[in-house]
Amino acid sequence: MLDQALKPLNLNTSNYYFILKIAGHADLTQNQLFNLIHLDHSNVTRRLDQLMQLGMVTKIRSTKDGRQWRLSLTDSGLALVPQIEQAVTAVNAKFFHRLTPVQVQTLTVLLTHLQEE
Repeated sequence: MLDQALKPLNLNTSNYYFILKIAGHADLTQNQLFNLIHLDHSNVTRRLDQLMQLGMVTKIRSTKDGRQWRLSLTDSGLALVPQIEQAVTAVNAKFFHRLTPVQVQTLTVLLTHLQEE
């Protein structure tokens, strides 16, 4: 369902999340992104390379520490953020329509707790 909603944006469920994470963290390094999303480094690198080829993300060597790469969104990547958020919200509404708001909130709290572990 989400893949279909993201397809017009040239994104999918494997890479949209990176756009949102980079948008939400100014001056983010690639290592910080690894720590934020808890995925294998090779998977993250592969997705970042894909987003760079699509012209949505840039990776620039840090002037403070030459071993670090700073990630940022291009103008086209930044322009996608509200569209991604809208697509995710619409899919979530369809997916959770049978749950009460309290049930959705409880599920969100539980999933957040599991993610923090």
